[in-house]
Amino acid sequence: IRRGTSVERTLYLKYLSIRPFKTGPAQKLFKFVRIANPRVRLYSQLAFISQYPYQAFSFLEDYPYSLTEWEQLNLYASMLHNSIPIPELYHYLDASNPTVVIFTLRMIRWHYVMPKDRERLLQLIDHPGGQIRLEAYKTIVELNMKAVGDVFRYHYLNETTEVKKAMVDY
Repeated sequence: IRRGTSVERTLYLKYLSIRPFKTGPAQKLFKFVRIANPRVRLYSQLAFISQYPYQAFSFLEDYPYSLTEWEQLNLYASMLHNSIPIPELYHYLDASNPTVVIFTLRMIRWHYVMPKDRERLLQLIDHPGGQIRLEAYKTIVELNMKAVGDVFRYHYLNETTEVKKAMVDY
């Protein structure tokens, strides 16, 4: 942070709540959550979550960048630290960005959010992206969804070793 730009330092200090937020409405901060600089983007996302908990993940809609595992862990930790209520997550499963879908599946699994429409989760096991399929299987197993054994057996032979391990855990 000491070597970072003034924008990075300012956003980091705002995130830590060392000094009060002076940006005003959410729109002023929202423009930084999609900026090209990854550090500024992360700190502004963390600040956005802590300052606007009821819009916590709204910046993920049409998110243009890859959401790294480091960013995912920071967002999750910020949610826990600030006691932010779990937002509606299932509509992010339709995101065009695969890393947003993966993060959503992890959040569903970590918070044990039961699906309103279990078919939506089951559709993801046919997704062309291997990592999304793996996360979908892990989520289905963790949520202990009933009556999916036949679906698992149908897909078992065509899956990777990692996915097969997740399926066996069921």
